[in-house]
Amino acid sequence: MITSKHTTEFALKRRTDKVKIAYFGNGRRGVVCLKTAIAQGWDVKILVANPGSHTAEKPNPLCQLADEHGIPALIPARINAPESISELSKYGVDLIVMAGYGHILKREILALPPLGSINLHGGKLPDYR
Repeated sequence: MITSKHTTEFALKRRTDKVKIAYFGNGRRGVVCLKTAIAQGWDVKILVANPGSHTAEKPNPLCQLADEHGIPALIPARINAPESISELSKYGVDLIVMAGYGHILKREILALPPLGSINLHGGKLPDYR
């Protein structure tokens, strides 16, 4: 839930700086959404991709896109592990945007960005099926 404190922080940030984003993605939808974010001028500080999705034999298109735009990629074996949380916290992001990431983020990660998280869900949520 965004509180009035977060709303005020966001309003002040919008006047001075771009919102710093951690982008969690995977697959075709992840690529399409990241391309759109980049085209819109979003300040994506870090890409978080699924483990095993990027190898020398089969490069991940999402990681390639991030690399083309100078966005570092984090591909943790376990996103909720303390070392993954520590690494992600180094980027000081304001917001997490997820598109097809496919892993459940624990409270420790969701608490990192002051503006919270947005999940770009590609289908109907269970309550609406």
